Amino acid sequence: MTHGHEVLAMMQGHRNTERSLLELIIIHFGSDERFCTCSAENLTAHVLIDFLKELNRWGRDSWWTLTRCEKLNKALTACKMKE
Repeated sequence: MTHGHEVLAMMQGHRNTERSLLELIIIHFGSDERFCTCSAENLTAHVLIDFLKELNRWGRDSWWTLTRCEKLNKALTACKMKE
């Protein structure tokens, strides 16, 4: 099981639409990989993206940017410190 932080690290420096992000996750981690976060586990790539969108309130332009990744990384890091 891969932690969401690894997906965020992979996203940094890239600009992805939701579809291209899903493709990148599947290429990098495999289509059967499951993901966890500080508050959820056993997430598929689709569900992880939905989870990240919920945390981030996906931008109007539908692009993931470095700034959004950094904000999510801070939130997930704070969550991880609670463990």
